[in-house]
Parts: sequence; structure tokens; C-alpha cells
Amino acid sequence: MRNVLVIDDDDIFRSNLCMGLNLENYATFESPSGEHGLLQFNQIKFDVVLLDLDLPGMKGIEVLKSIKQHSDTPVIMISGQYTQEDVRRSFMEHVNDFLFKPFIFDELLASINKIEAKNFKLEKSNIIKSNDIEINTSTQSVSIRKEFVSLTKYEYRLLKLLVEHKGKLLENEFILTGVWGENHAEDNEYLKNYIRHLRVKIEEKPSEPKLILNEHGRGYRLKTN
Repeated sequence: MRNVLVIDDDDIFRSNLCMGLNLENYATFESPSGEHGLLQFNQIKFDVVLLDLDLPGMKGIEVLKSIKQHSDTPVIMISGQYTQEDVRRSFMEHVNDFLFKPFIFDELLASINKIEAKNFKLEKSNIIKSNDIEINTSTQSVSIRKEFVSLTKYEYRLLKLLVEHKGKLLENEFILTGVWGENHAEDNEYLKNYIRHLRVKIEEKPSEPKLILNEHGRGYRLKTN
């Protein structure tokens, strides 16, 4: 079930919106003000935020700015009283859509579905795989055999390079330059140590590696199925 935060000071409108979303299998959370909405946003992971532009106290634009500073959660701005400048500023602050009151409920559903479809395509395009390794380049997270693996910055860069060139022999100098820069182009022992650490984290038996294979004196390659 997807979580939706509705921030609007119109109690009846907010309640009706939530009831409609509940019938569409969304879990809804209500906030009558920007300040209260941000408190909820910082406590719960939301899939989308519906945000009224003209809120009492903290205005919708300020709430939007606060959300987008630290999150890529989609935000749909809603307003019955607005100017073209309001719309322009909202999109400058990276709002995902802008709906004008009054709107029919199907318009809202279409907006949410459009955002979800776009995010799904982006998420798929940000994932690279090889064997049991899956890397999300957007979040820089790695899973091995469906389990999350914590890697250091350079372990991540090393694994990503191997996955991007899976099946190909990558010479030591190419790896060292690609991961650490030209100053490390000849640090073969440096690379060997990082390969050893990486194997410990991703190989079922690090002493008998099946994924990261070494061709002595030349480099490494990531085995493909």
C-alpha cells in the first residue's frame, strides 16, 4: 500500500480527498498546516505529497522547498487561488505537478499514476545487474543474492566498474585509473587489497572466488552466467 500525505487547511476537502484515495488502496495521512505536515513527512516514508499552495502560517511554496531540499518524494501542488508567478515558482522548486481547484478526482489519480510510471521507468533505468549482483546507481545501493551489502565508496566504485564491463578482462591500470584516478595507475597492490575486501563481501567463499576472477599479471573480470 502506498502512503500519501495530504497537507490542506480545508478540513472537508482534505477529508474527501483522503476518502477517495483510501478507496483506491492508498494509505492517507492528513495535515492541516505546513508545519504539521513537515513533522509527519520527517517521520514517515511517503510515496507522494498533495500540498495546498495557500496554507495558513508556513506557505505551500516554503513546504515544497523544505521537502525538495532533502528528498525526491513527488509533490503535487493544489490551489484554488493562484497566479502565474505561483505556478512558475512551484516548478522552479521542482514540484511534480500542479492541479487547479476545482478538479475532478480522476484528474488527481491520473497525475499520481503519471508520476508513479515515470519514477518506475527511472528506477529501472538506474539498475544494473550481473549474476546475483544488483546495483542501484541512483541510491548507490548494492544487493547480492537479494540481500543488501554495505560497501565503502571505493568498493562500490570498483564493483560498479566490473559490473558495467561484465565478462571483459579489465587491466589493472584501467581499473586503478577508473576508480582512484591517474595518481594510482600503478598501485597494483592497492587494487589487490580492495579486490580481497570486495570478495569477502560478495563471494560465497572468498577463498574460492566465483564472481571476480583474476588473470595473473593482467587484471580482473567479472564472470557472467
